[in-house]
Amino acid sequence: MDEMAQRSSPQVSELGGEIDWGHYRKLWGARVGREADFYRACASLVDGLTWQQVLQISGPRVRILAELVHDAYVHLGSEATPERLRLGRVQFIGIEGQGYRVLGYSQYDPLVVPEKLARVLRYFDGRPTEEVLENILSQENLRLDLKLIRKMVDFGILQACSSENDALPIIS
Repeated sequence: MDEMAQRSSPQVSELGGEIDWGHYRKLWGARVGREADFYRACASLVDGLTWQQVLQISGPRVRILAELVHDAYVHLGSEATPERLRLGRVQFIGIEGQGYRVLGYSQYDPLVVPEKLARVLRYFDGRPTEEVLENILSQENLRLDLKLIRKMVDFGILQACSSENDALPIIS
């Protein structure tokens, strides 16, 4: 079995950094320069398989991972708003126009949040979302759309709480 088949995780150099050409040649061996042909040959071997056949051949680990990916995809497409929300890990990285550039779940996917919205994020402290939205409307005269709230969840700006125990402490 060659080294490529034995290793289960990539090296840092394979994740967008500098390529270690000596290591690369060692991994690919006689296939160096014919990498695309290798992948075309692999594709031809599995091209006629159904997804169920792929799962059956791949074993339990792939079935579990496929289910996790499916669940994540269903969650991603969901428009449901969690019952309780709290402020996630948010990093304000700049000012842009009438808002702030913020990072939530990823440093590579910033979001511009209007100043009015940034000002009311502190209300999300684990209380029921409906109560928080009513509070924001009465205190700040600002009505937040549920699609906007969902976007804040998707970007990690707001996070779902499973119970009051997950809520942030109220500091006055």
